[in-house]
Amino acid sequence: MGRFDFLTTAIRFVFDALGVTPRPWMAAVALVVLGLTLGPSMHRSLSTTRARKLVLGLADLDPAARQARSQQILSLVERNPDGLIAIADEALRRRQEPLAREAYRLLRNSGKRPREQLRLEEALNGPLPRHVEEEVAAVERLLESGALARAEQRLERARGAFPRDERLADLRRRLDEARLRA
Repeated sequence: MGRFDFLTTAIRFVFDALGVTPRPWMAAVALVVLGLTLGPSMHRSLSTTRARKLVLGLADLDPAARQARSQQILSLVERNPDGLIAIADEALRRRQEPLAREAYRLLRNSGKRPREQLRLEEALNGPLPRHVEEEVAAVERLLESGALARAEQRLERARGAFPRDERLADLRRRLDEARLRA
């Protein structure tokens, strides 16, 4: 008779198989159960969508307003790993690195979605070091040019990948000496 013929036939079949006669109040109970089951998921989805929309206008704000809006965005998704991933991705697309880093930090603290954590870390910090010699040369160039903050960042990343390498420990000492002279 309409689009719902198959659905009503299936429902009648299930009720007949269970030996239950449908009552009018059963529809209301089914809707309440469905709402309680899907409610939290729908709330998370709506919060994530709202937060993503707030990221869109972030670049147009002054720094103080941008910081306040970033906190508002993060408060909408702070307990939702999927929402944090969505916000970090959206912030990276919109070139809002501080927001992406904060969303990544919250995701990392949650301990959830390790593959996404790794993907976001590489998107924020570049690929993990693969060759210690390349990292040593890069840090030495940064030290020689006087870019101490960038040298320290690159060195710490390399030490995380190669914790036992003596050349990196030596570079750490050289960096500390350069900081004392500066």
